[in-house]
Parts: sequence; C-alpha cells; structure tokens
Amino acid sequence: MVGSVLDRVDKNDDYFKDAIEKNWKNISIKEDNEIFWKFIKDSRDRALHEYETDPLDGDTIPLTLSIDGIWDGSRKIGECLFKPLEYGYKTGEDARDVYDEAIQWWNVQLSFIERESQK
Repeated sequence: MVGSVLDRVDKNDDYFKDAIEKNWKNISIKEDNEIFWKFIKDSRDRALHEYETDPLDGDTIPLTLSIDGIWDGSRKIGECLFKPLEYGYKTGEDARDVYDEAIQWWNVQLSFIERESQK
C-alpha cells in the first residue's frame, strides 16, 4: 500500500516526484528487490484481488491433540510461537521475521526518497 500512496499521492508533489521516479527505477531491478516483488507486492495483490489474508491473523492457532486416544480440538497455541509462511517468498520462515524484513526494506526506500528530495 505504501507504493500506491507514493505513486498516486506523493508523486503529484513536485518536491518528491523526481526522487520517487528514481526510486521506482531502482525497485524495478527485481534481483535487487526480491522482497518487494515476491512478498510485499504479492501479499498486497492477494489481499486486494483474492481476499487472502496473511498468516498473522488472529492471536492463536487451533491445535488438535490426541490424549489417551481421545481427540481434543479445544487447545490453542499462543501468539509467541513460531508462525511459518506457508507459501511464496521465504516459505517456512517465521512470518514475523519476513514482515520485519519488509518494514526495514520500506525504511530504506523512504529514506532514499527523502535524501533525493532534498537535493
């Protein structure tokens, strides 16, 4: 969503326009921006077009256990345990680590735009 705001709102401001366009050229190099193309953009597109949500929805994960041969589905795993990505970019990695990587990536991009705008 950040990219959409940069493109549709901030780019209309002459102060930011050239920096945003320069940043987009850098982002267009897919090998150098894998997290954007394979995770950020893909997650955004799935949310907007396919109504799929992310793996961090909810605070708990349902768990079914067999205790003495009796299946009990009332247990839940708390929010502090490992939550792996099930598909796509960095499958099997903890989703929170990948989201943190995405946030750090955006911090770098926005800092670049700020620096370039001040030139």
